Amino acid sequence: MVAAVSEPRLELPYEFRVDDYEQTLHDVRHLIAPELGRWPDTALVPGAGR
Repeated sequence: MVAAVSEPRLELPYEFRVDDYEQTLHDVRHLIAPELGRWPDTALVPGAGR
């Protein structure tokens, strides 16, 4: 249950290629996390929040 956890965990297979990891992490950060009420940390993005 997503609402019952404070930090969701994402497990990815070792067999992924680098571009598969990048695409999956991008999609989770920008598409899935916001739908769960979690937003990317803009402090980690240069120039964000200015």
